[in-house]
Amino acid sequence: MCLHCVGSFVVETVYETPRRTEDSDYIGIIPYEAAEILREITGRQSELAKKYRLYFQYVALAEYPDDYENRLIELDLGLGRAPCQAGPSAAS
Repeated sequence: MCLHCVGSFVVETVYETPRRTEDSDYIGIIPYEAAEILREITGRQSELAKKYRLYFQYVALAEYPDDYENRLIELDLGLGRAPCQAGPSAAS
């Protein structure tokens, strides 16, 4: 699974700053069919959110360039899975 993340999650991860929000925004997921599984595991009402006060949410209305996919970078989060992709310049 690969997430196209935006917002503070990207800035906090890339620049290793303290987490200031509970939500981590994403604008895309590959494969798309994984979206429901992601919501179950990491959604606002998930066990993860309750335990760590952290959840992922899909952002349908976000402004980003038409060619944002060309600006994505891979983030190796050390999870032993496929890395997330993020566009830090879209978040700033």
